[in-house]
Amino acid sequence: MGWEASRIKKEKEKGDRRVTILLNFAEARFRYHSKKIREEYPDESQQEVYADTVDRLLSGFKVEVPGKEDKINDLAETISGVTYKDEEDFIESASRQLVDFLVANFTFQEMEDISRRGDSMALNRLVEYTVEGDEVYVHIPVTFLDNPNELKSLFSDALRKLAEKMETDPELVDVKSIKARSWIIFKAQRTIQDFGFTITELDEDKMVGLAEISREKLLEIYKK
Repeated sequence: MGWEASRIKKEKEKGDRRVTILLNFAEARFRYHSKKIREEYPDESQQEVYADTVDRLLSGFKVEVPGKEDKINDLAETISGVTYKDEEDFIESASRQLVDFLVANFTFQEMEDISRRGDSMALNRLVEYTVEGDEVYVHIPVTFLDNPNELKSLFSDALRKLAEKMETDPELVDVKSIKARSWIIFKAQRTIQDFGFTITELDEDKMVGLAEISREKLLEIYKK
């Protein structure tokens, strides 16, 4: 294989990894909202649940990317206009259609930037956090990493920075625990435990996990 062919192959593999990351995020969001709406409106038909799921997910997206409202509305109508054989078929098909739309309309860097629009505070490229009373919630927005080791390195770096802020940021003086709720926790339970977190909840239906680490333990492990 020549140099140019090798370069093209590597670029394609890199693009494929990024699309897989997008699909994982999309499937997690569609699954969560679909299950949530089914709980909130138990009398709705499955097709109504699917339509409400699409509306809930994409309505927020329209706010984040002004100027694309018409295209997003068209996408919502396309996804909602299909009859799905079951919920997994809906989640898989809707996720693929959303990812195809994103890849066609945005660069991967733009997608990362869009996922970071909000009130969260950034610790590094991978991890953000919000403060809710005496709890800190850490979040991982859409991030295109080349390998799992990079994810582990950035997550450790974020926890070290958060430990430092725990002792210097007045907003964090009363924080007692750090929590994370994500599909990533559900899929990578051992990994989050290796970072010192305890898994406190696993929702098999939504495929979401909740993990927690105390302030004291965070400082003990990650304070420089």
